[in-house]
Formats: sequence, C-alpha cells, structure tokens
Amino acid sequence: MRARGTSGQETINLQVGGTVVQTWTLTTALQDYTASTSLTGEVRVNFTNDGTNRDVVVDYIVVN
Repeated sequence: MRARGTSGQETINLQVGGTVVQTWTLTTALQDYTASTSLTGEVRVNFTNDGTNRDVVVDYIVVN
C-alpha cells in the first residue's frame, strides 16, 4: 500500500477479513507500506485517529 497523512500523526490499520494485520503511523510524504498474511476476505484500511487537520491519502493498494 502507498499512503500519506497531512499532519504526520495519522494512524491506520490494514484489516483483512475483519482482522488487523498491521498498524502504521503515516508521514506527510507518500511511502510504501507492506504486510503479509494468509488471511482471506475483504481488504480494508481503517483510519483510527481522525481529527482536526488529520487526513489520510491512500494512493493505491496491491493485493497478490
């Protein structure tokens, strides 16, 4: 996944099938984030600390 935050304090979780696989704190620059799992199901990015002046940009997600 490639993502960034607007303040550098944003936290996101990557979920697969409703299970949190990985948690990241984003920077203000687009960066690649990688996780591996054998879980199956819906892939979801959960923005966990939304607030004033905090936004998340997800550029893309690659699922093998």
